[in-house]
Amino acid sequence: MSTPPPPAPASPPVAPPPTHNGRRYLIGLVLGFIPMLALWISGVFMCGFLQYGCPGIVNATVSNILVTLAEISLVGVVIGAIVCLFIKRARFVGYGLLTMVFIAPIVGVIGCTVISGATHA
Repeated sequence: MSTPPPPAPASPPVAPPPTHNGRRYLIGLVLGFIPMLALWISGVFMCGFLQYGCPGIVNATVSNILVTLAEISLVGVVIGAIVCLFIKRARFVGYGLLTMVFIAPIVGVIGCTVISGATHA
């Protein structure tokens, strides 16, 4: 009688492919940074010291356009965050966008005020 051959060795378990959730979250943060950047740039063109003779560049039209652009892009970030939260693969991008929805208005207005005061004082 012959003995049966030994069983074949089991293949090692296949590791799942690495996910890049940190990178996706960072992409969401960068895309959500756009409204804040527009607010910061608008601070260069506005001045609260006009009655005292502001020495810097003052262009209310450019400043208003940039503030409007920031508002529109913030609405776009909110819509993009909601859409990304429903897509499993883009969920961490949505988390990054959602983070910036809450951070961008606060940091953007503070930064705009500081930049305006620094460039026009």
